Amino acid sequence: MNRIIKTTASVLRIYPYSRSSNIVDWLLRDGRRMTTVIKGACRPKSAFLGQYDLFYTCELLYYSRENDGLHIARECWPLKARDGFRSNWRATACAGYLGDLICRAIFRSTPHAALFMQYNQCLDALAKRTQAAQILAWMELQVLNHVGLRPHFSRCASCGAAPQPGMAHGAFSVAAGGVICRNCSTQGGAALKMLPGLSRMLHSWQQAPEVRSAVNTICSKQQILAFQKILGRFIEYHLDVGGYGRRVALAAVGAADTKES
Repeated sequence: MNRIIKTTASVLRIYPYSRSSNIVDWLLRDGRRMTTVIKGACRPKSAFLGQYDLFYTCELLYYSRENDGLHIARECWPLKARDGFRSNWRATACAGYLGDLICRAIFRSTPHAALFMQYNQCLDALAKRTQAAQILAWMELQVLNHVGLRPHFSRCASCGAAPQPGMAHGAFSVAAGGVICRNCSTQGGAALKMLPGLSRMLHSWQQAPEVRSAVNTICSKQQILAFQKILGRFIEYHLDVGGYGRRVALAAVGAADTKES
């Protein structure tokens, strides 16, 4: 038997279902991912016109199906429209990638308590055009936390050794799952070079409950390129996601950085 459920949800992705209807992937306020069909959404007199769009946060009323398949949206009302995305293609590319990342990484109907708040924080920050590279990296780290693939930044991922006083881990091994000490880095295997202080910075972002910790961090161009490469390789290796959407987002961030400099 179908139930009518009312909740708060943010739009992750929208794609066509038919000539007049859309399918929408939502992130619910309890951190579950859920998919609905919005029937007649594209008709000129549809009650859904202007009520949902990419990066909206909405009050959603839907018919829940017992088999947890494709639910049917009944009504929705926008709570946050985030109009800043309508005039900033760079922010839109970044937000689009994050929505796609969550859809690909998070299993449907598995709750992740803090994910809704984290995703909405990122949307709010991106809509204000601030520190997009740091926002993307922080959210990627949070998604990895939620799926149980937390990279190791404080201890050697191979032998577990902590860095010696005055000496940081100098390499990152994608296969090992984090930074590795100098002894392990000499034992063969591909590893990415870590810039001084980068592992500490990423570890602090990984533990930070709010995106403002990353937004308030001033990063050099070299640091940005380094953590983009490290996280990209890690996500591709362990999740097999990212691809084209991530490249577009990083190109948008790079274009913004070049313009500002």
